[in-house]
Amino acid sequence: MSFTPTQKRILKAFKDLLIQNGYRNATTHKIAELAMVNETTIFRNFKDKRGLLQATIDQYLADIDHLKHEQKDTGNLEKDLTAMADKYQKFVFDHQAIFMIGLRESFALPEVNKDVEKIPIHFKSLLVNYLEKMQQKGHISQHADIEVLAMNFVWLNFGYFLTQSRFDSPLLSINHKDFLSKNIHSFVKELTC
Repeated sequence: MSFTPTQKRILKAFKDLLIQNGYRNATTHKIAELAMVNETTIFRNFKDKRGLLQATIDQYLADIDHLKHEQKDTGNLEKDLTAMADKYQKFVFDHQAIFMIGLRESFALPEVNKDVEKIPIHFKSLLVNYLEKMQQKGHISQHADIEVLAMNFVWLNFGYFLTQSRFDSPLLSINHKDFLSKNIHSFVKELTC
């Protein structure tokens, strides 16, 4: 998906306002002001605020498709799960505006909620496939419930994203590197017990 520099500025302003103020309060006037363009430039490029939202969703969906081809398995549980969690965290933080609008406006914009669901579903699918492979190779107990393990990993990562993006308290904060090394290590330790 290719955008002109002006379109990129407008989309960035829109996403920043979505994160800060939500969809309703991200007016085209505020978007134009933040992007340093005239409101008519927004209308000419995206038609209206709904067009901006659709362009943001389309970009998000294209990036999900790109993610599907990036996974490289080494056979080392800790290394592979760390790489998956790292990619997931980078993706959700890069697309924080979509996730926040999905959480804030899920009743008013149910179509956005359906699109937001696609990344945890994709992440879970990747995890299930990977964990089943590792179970077949004997790296994970044959009695382990792969579906539950995959969901726990999704929740662990989504919970980290939510606390890092919404809360300022140092009591709820952990840096990205520590999150990956400590939490993934603990998760893998439970898998191999």
